[in-house]
Amino acid sequence: MASISMWTALIEWVRRSESRARRLVIISLMTGFAGMTLLVAKTQVLAGSHVGSIGAIVVLIGAFSWGLGTVLTRKMDLPQSTILSAAMQMLCGGALLLLLGAATGQAADLHVSDITRQALIGMLFLTFIGSLAGFTCYIWLLSVCSPTRVATYAYVNPIVALFLGWAIAGEQLTERSLLASVIVVGSVAVIISTRE
Repeated sequence: MASISMWTALIEWVRRSESRARRLVIISLMTGFAGMTLLVAKTQVLAGSHVGSIGAIVVLIGAFSWGLGTVLTRKMDLPQSTILSAAMQMLCGGALLLLLGAATGQAADLHVSDITRQALIGMLFLTFIGSLAGFTCYIWLLSVCSPTRVATYAYVNPIVALFLGWAIAGEQLTERSLLASVIVVGSVAVIISTRE
């Protein structure tokens, strides 16, 4: 998902119909993808799991779609109220996900007694901080900043997750993951400073 900021920069470049991309932007895009690959490869080794090709493709399509939505949001006729706009999007998205979950039989697998205290705290944090506060701020920022700048949150999230995992859960923070973090942040910083 860290590729959201890079997809947004690329979509903005295409949308602006510039005759050709700056060489530095192309190099930075490739470098950023290399850094994300380095970061994800290390995460897979630490977790002892393997991400399948279909899963990786779905995540990249989701990241591209978010980048496209970020760019298109600036052109859409949205309610003037940021809170109303964010609420409408979250309610529609949530309703569609509930319908999809019910249609695929996931409701039968839900057992309230299996929900741990830790999972409940995590869900409450994601609901109130990640969704209500975070997404509302995201929608507001899109009204005052360029999509490319707003999408930079996406490259910060994996790095924040690395350091939170290290600080709170005692996860290993290696030279490789630090190098990957520097590569990703550096490449997107170059893209943003070059693009605008």
